[in-house]
Amino acid sequence: MQEKALHERLHKARRALPSDEPLRHVFRARHQALLANRMVEDARRIDAAWAEACPAYAEARRAGGVGNVDIVESHGLTLALPRQTATGGFGARLREG
Repeated sequence: MQEKALHERLHKARRALPSDEPLRHVFRARHQALLANRMVEDARRIDAAWAEACPAYAEARRAGGVGNVDIVESHGLTLALPRQTATGGFGARLREG
């Protein structure tokens, strides 16, 4: 009986911890989908057209993030994560790779 209670407590503790596996799966799938079809070329073409038509957009793209933002590349996606003092969570895991 104690073994079952211990197993249930362990399972409950594991469920309480955030997992980054769903994010990893989504990022991998999104990156593969983008590379698998013409969407990549269309996105690059549209981005270049916006940059040409709007100097402010081009400048913002070159500037990257703003003061309190970290730019993180993960599985082909570029994310702008707010800087934080916390050492855990999804943001920290994404920053670590």
